[in-house]
Amino acid sequence: MALDHLFQGSALNAVDGKGRVSIPAFLRSVIERRGDAKSIVLAKHEAFPCLSAYDPAYAALKHSKLERPFEKEEANPEAALDYQQRNLMAFAATEEVAYDSSGRIVLPPMMR
Repeated sequence: MALDHLFQGSALNAVDGKGRVSIPAFLRSVIERRGDAKSIVLAKHEAFPCLSAYDPAYAALKHSKLERPFEKEEANPEAALDYQQRNLMAFAATEEVAYDSSGRIVLPPMMR
């Protein structure tokens, strides 16, 4: 799966009292060019005390990247454990969240 459109730029947005935050228009346009979903996947950042977000197409790409090395070593018990740990770190603490017509999402309670 090729991702023809790249995310570029940055933004700092406040979270309101109800846990809502807006996804900037320049990021939404990339998400919408990549697919039909009007949603983002939220995840705990691997290294920093913050959340990261990406579109569902990137989540699928990330999953396939984890699958490839494991397929070569399926019979190896250590490879299976490593695969399970990587999958857990990559996907267990993620949640796909739809955004409304104005680009707002509601942060899931565990991610606030």
